[in-house]
Amino acid sequence: MCNSSLIMIVLAFLISLSLCLPLADAQPKSCSNTGTFSNNSTYASNLNLLLSSLLSNVTANGGFYNTSAGQDPNKVYALALCRGDLDTGKCYTCTNISSLDITKQCPDQKEAIIWGAECILRYSNRNIFGTMEVLPSQCVPNPNNISSADLDQFNQTLYNLMGSLGTQASLGSSSIKYFAVGDKSFSSSRNVYGLVQCTPDISQMDCRICLEGAVADISSCSGGKEGGRVLKPSCIAWFEVFQFYDSTFVPSSSTTPVIPPTSDNSSPTKTSRENSSTSRLVFFVVVPIAGLMTVIMLAWAILRKKKSKQNVDNDDAMKRLEALKFNFSTIKAATNNFSNANKLGEGGFGSVYKARLPNGQEFAVKRLFHKTEHTEEQFENEILLVAKLQHKCLVSLQGFCSEGRERILIYELVGWQWKPGSIYIWYDFNILQMYSYTSVVTPSNTTT
Repeated sequence: MCNSSLIMIVLAFLISLSLCLPLADAQPKSCSNTGTFSNNSTYASNLNLLLSSLLSNVTANGGFYNTSAGQDPNKVYALALCRGDLDTGKCYTCTNISSLDITKQCPDQKEAIIWGAECILRYSNRNIFGTMEVLPSQCVPNPNNISSADLDQFNQTLYNLMGSLGTQASLGSSSIKYFAVGDKSFSSSRNVYGLVQCTPDISQMDCRICLEGAVADISSCSGGKEGGRVLKPSCIAWFEVFQFYDSTFVPSSSTTPVIPPTSDNSSPTKTSRENSSTSRLVFFVVVPIAGLMTVIMLAWAILRKKKSKQNVDNDDAMKRLEALKFNFSTIKAATNNFSNANKLGEGGFGSVYKARLPNGQEFAVKRLFHKTEHTEEQFENEILLVAKLQHKCLVSLQGFCSEGRERILIYELVGWQWKPGSIYIWYDFNILQMYSYTSVVTPSNTTT
C-alpha cells in the first residue's frame, strides 16, 4: 500500500515536472540571424554587463530601463520593460528569468528579444532606442474557443475594448505611460479583459500605430479564442475572459476618475480671487504672446512673398539678357572688323559703326573703349536698365555683347539726311559712375 502510494506520488511529481519544463522554454522569443558572437568575445562581455545592469535598474526606474555598453563594432544596446501592473518584486523576478532564458535560447546571436508573461527583454548590436518596430511579431493564442452563441457579441465587444485601450494608452491618459487595462461585458455573466502597452521611448504616434497593428492581428492569430497575446518589439496587446492583470496598481479604463473633494476651509472669496488672478494672467501674458506670434507670421508671409517675386524677377531678367546678347564674332563680321568705312562717328566712351547681319538687318554698334573699367555684372545690370527705357527722343537699345574686355552696345539704326549743324542724339551711359548721359555723334557720311 505504501509502495503504491509512493509510486503514485513519484508519478504525479514527474508528470508535473514534465508539464512545467516545456513552459520554462515556452516564452516567445526571436533570435535574429544578423550575426553571432563567441562566449569569450568583447561583445559577450558587454552583453553580460548590460543584462546585470538591467536587473539593478529596471525596478528603480519605474519598470523601464534602456542602456548601452562598449564601442562599435562590439557595442550592445539593451532594454527591459515590465508590465505596468507589476510591483517591483514581480518586475525584478520576470527580468531576471528573462535574462537567463534569453542567453540560453539565443546563446550566440547578436540580436534577440524575449517576451515573458510579465516583461519584455531585448538586446541588439544596433541602436534600438526611440524607434518603433513591429517585427519580429509573435502570437500566443488561448487554446479555448468562445462558444458560437457568444461569438459575434464577443468579437464586437473585444475590438471595441482593445481599440479604446489603444487610444487611451497612446494618449498617455493612464497614470503609467503608454499602458492601459480595462474590461467590458459581452454576456450577462462574462467579461472580456484587455491590456495594451508600448515601450516608453517611442512617440505617441508610433505607439498608436504599433497598437493598431497589434489589435488588427488579433483576428488572424486568436480569432474565436477566449484569449491571446500579440507581441511586437515596441508594443503588446493581450486579452482574456478572466482578469489576468492586477487592477490594484493601475486605474481601469472602466473606472471613473475620482475628483478630490474641496477642503472645508476654502471659501468662495478665495476662489474668486484665484479666478481673477488667472484671468489677469491670461490677459497680460497670453494675449501679447498671441499678438507677437501673429505679427511674426505676417512678416514671414510678406518676406516669403517678396522673395518669391524677386526670384521671378531675376528669372525674367536672365531671360531678357539672353535674348539681347550677341556673339562678338557676329558683331565683328557685321561691321567688317570695325572698319573705318562702316564708322558712323565717335562719342565720349566709344566709336559707332554701322552693322549689317547676314539676313540684311542693320544696326548701329557702339564699341566702348577698353580703358573703361567695369565688371560684366555691372555692364549687364546697366543693359537691363537701358533696355527698359522707351522714349521718342531716344534711340532704343536692341542688344549687347560682353566677351573678355569687349563691351558693345547695339542700337536700332535710324536713317537721316545729313544737314550741317544738326545734332544727333545717342543714348549712352558711364559704367563706372552708373548714370546716363547723352553725347553728340557726328556721322562720317552724309546719308545713313
